[in-house]
Amino acid sequence: MINWDSKALRERFLSLAIEAEQYAQAPRTDASKNESYRRVHDETLVVSYIGRHLNNEIFLGSKQALVHELKNMLAMEFRSPRAFDHEKLQSMFLAEVRRLLKEFDLRGT
Repeated sequence: MINWDSKALRERFLSLAIEAEQYAQAPRTDASKNESYRRVHDETLVVSYIGRHLNNEIFLGSKQALVHELKNMLAMEFRSPRAFDHEKLQSMFLAEVRRLLKEFDLRGT
């Protein structure tokens, strides 16, 4: 049985968000012409948003609350004006939410 540690989870999600934001803001030479960079940039937007969104006592108070919010997020349409490819951005968003849902839905309490 794993103990639920909402403080550690808040730190995890906040750290992921900050790292993603720092990466996305780092200057790149002709970044918009590099497909790999565009993909990674859009992935960082997803990770940053999810990390900031889930860094909330309401969602991290219990495993059940987090799983519930992740399930709600599956119905969200994620958009960012900074994204290079909005269609792929949504696909990346859903993939990351599903990954987290699988991680936490299978985790013991």
